[in-house]
Amino acid sequence: EKQKNSTLMPNNSIAGDLPRDDDLNAILQIKKGTVDEQPRGGPKKNFTFKVSEGFLILKAKIHIHASPLPDDAPIFFKKSKNATQAQYVEMTAENFVEYLKARWSKITELDMTRWGAANTTAAAGTFFEVFVYKPRFVYKSRP
Repeated sequence: EKQKNSTLMPNNSIAGDLPRDDDLNAILQIKKGTVDEQPRGGPKKNFTFKVSEGFLILKAKIHIHASPLPDDAPIFFKKSKNATQAQYVEMTAENFVEYLKARWSKITELDMTRWGAANTTAAAGTFFEVFVYKPRFVYKSRP
């Protein structure tokens, strides 16, 4: 009987299974202001993460790039390439893998063809987009 590769996370994608232990690319957009202020633009930071590291490590990396950021700042995730900001969903430890698989499943044959022509992989060519709202003023609690 064929053994299952434990480093892959099965899902229905033309790119195959979502890799657990490969570096995946993230783009973090930092929106300055609150949701109510409907901020636009903001700096973008690129970093890598692994599914196997889990949500808390992803969150820690986001906090490093967006510092200072309130501990309870929600992290929003773009589940498809064409999602508008209003369609971003809040990512949590509970839905972390599900949302990554959902984005991975949106890879198209055209994407695969382009990456093949560029001699790159789906893991290297896919960008997982997240964003946070960074309040204009973050008050630190006093000791």
